[in-house]
Amino acid sequence: MKHTNDLQKFTETETVINDILQKNKIEKNDIEHLTNEERDYFGSITAKKLSELKGNERDKFIKKIESIIVESTKNDLWEYNHTAIIRAISVLIQKYGRMPTKTEIATETELSRQTVHKHLKDFGTNEFYLEHLEQFKIMMPKVLAKVN
Repeated sequence: MKHTNDLQKFTETETVINDILQKNKIEKNDIEHLTNEERDYFGSITAKKLSELKGNERDKFIKKIESIIVESTKNDLWEYNHTAIIRAISVLIQKYGRMPTKTEIATETELSRQTVHKHLKDFGTNEFYLEHLEQFKIMMPKVLAKVN
């Protein structure tokens, strides 16, 4: 009988989470009442969506959940985008022998063109980038010594 109760509880959890995900914008008060089990399930569903969605669909989903994204996840998203964009620029420069367009970078990274544009425009003032810049400054003598 416990198995039936567990299945019923899981189905109820799915229903609660699906109701939240149907909203146009998810706010903190939409998830405050969730149990720990429901929060874990909600977290796994949103993480899965973030990893599967591409381009504009990914942007729409991030916008939908942006008010509930914790700072560390925002940093992870920024770092993921940054790494993907830098890698794409490097690959495309080698491929075409010129600086790639934002559309080419977006296609290569599977990010939206808007995300690429915003990232390139704002990355120099991003707090997370500035922290990385400090790390590069510390390592600069070592990197230069390796290049010579």
